[in-house]
Amino acid sequence: MDSHILNEPTWVREKSWGLSKAHGPNLTMAGGSADQEVEIAWKNFFNGTTNGLMLELGAMDGKSYSASAPFEEEAGWKAILIEASSAAADILMNRPNALSFQLAVCQKETTVHFVNAGDLGGILEFMTPLFVMKFHSYLVSNETIALSMESTSLDNILDWKKVEAAGNVAKVKCIPLQAILDELGIYLINLLVLDLEGGELAALRSLDFQRIHFDVLCVETNRFNNALDLYIDQVVDFIMENGYKVFLRTHGRNSWFVSPNFKIPTKN
Repeated sequence: MDSHILNEPTWVREKSWGLSKAHGPNLTMAGGSADQEVEIAWKNFFNGTTNGLMLELGAMDGKSYSASAPFEEEAGWKAILIEASSAAADILMNRPNALSFQLAVCQKETTVHFVNAGDLGGILEFMTPLFVMKFHSYLVSNETIALSMESTSLDNILDWKKVEAAGNVAKVKCIPLQAILDELGIYLINLLVLDLEGGELAALRSLDFQRIHFDVLCVETNRFNNALDLYIDQVVDFIMENGYKVFLRTHGRNSWFVSPNFKIPTKN
């Protein structure tokens, strides 16, 4: 895993983080994402806090649409960023104070095909047929292009020769998220933001919820599929089964969850 670390700031080795209530006036936090991750998290859970620990999967370049950047820059939070795409090369410049990795996250260690396409990129194996047809049709077999997206699988529409030849598709290492957290010795994350274009459930299933605890989770549950897609139910049910309560079911593309034990700390 060390070969996939982009940057390891001193706070990681010193373990110098811990959510606390800041003195002074509360900040008004705002971010650049379309689904208001920053505003929802700050207003409802973390208003006035400092030095929290945030994990963002699908961090892109650490700046564009980043939910963690305002927390780090305005409120002094620590951030862990994980991104598999080529955009990760810019994280070190954009977010020098963040612990950052360039790798993908899966339920089991494997190799996957990652489509480098900005905020429409992700692990190809986890994308829905409809998503691929709309945004990555250059990877689709011409013979299957007219198939109903409600009755076919991803394997039925992909042309793997096109996938292997595509200049924006790379094979990347994919490892369980729990393995990363165990290596770091981290057992509490205050805020998790998970945006993996269909890979969210695999990342969640790679966790051992007896060894890692989250105060708040923001998970993308809309895979741009059809009305019959059960993905939202699968994600919501899985997180609830592991002891979390639903705070918002689908706000934009995300669903929000909170630990029943979470309490905002009082002032120092």
